[in-house]
Amino acid sequence: MLTGNPRLFDGRTLSFHCFDERTAVITACVNPYRFLAVQPQVRTGVTQLGVTGLLTCGQGAERCVLLARRGRDTRLYSGRWELAPSGGVDAPPVGVCQLTLDDLREHLRREVEEELGLTIPWLDASALALCHDPAAPSVDVVFRIHISGKVNPTALNWEYDGFRWLPVRDLSHALTTIDLIEPSCALLGSLEDL
Repeated sequence: MLTGNPRLFDGRTLSFHCFDERTAVITACVNPYRFLAVQPQVRTGVTQLGVTGLLTCGQGAERCVLLARRGRDTRLYSGRWELAPSGGVDAPPVGVCQLTLDDLREHLRREVEEELGLTIPWLDASALALCHDPAAPSVDVVFRIHISGKVNPTALNWEYDGFRWLPVRDLSHALTTIDLIEPSCALLGSLEDL
């Protein structure tokens, strides 16, 4: 795998275990990244815990949602569109056994900066949903982030090679004409009020 993608390294990642609806607590454990990377060829049972941002801007008929096209060197879904940013949650430092919703927001803020090239000092992001992607495999905490104006992401890199603001009024047409990854399609199709 390293021969095909020299950027790979075996860091620590959080593996989703379960979600308790009664307490709204996610249980996860730390696993080596290689346990995720070798799937689906080798089934390890690891499901990555991630975050996804549903970035919107504008009001009323001018409301838009941000989509990004995955780069050709990504592990899955290369060349396809998704809600952005999106990424696995880093394992906390050794000795830290609990993350808060604010910790996940901070991780998402870093993803916005790294993957989109946008600086947002603090994310006033509300948690919307958990999204399971069996192909990845991952479970992402999806956050809604509304920004005041339409700014264009600047970080074209190996993860994303294109961005577009999709008017919400065109959403139903876009769901059938844009090559969106299935989790993003399901989220956009199920959310009535973006």
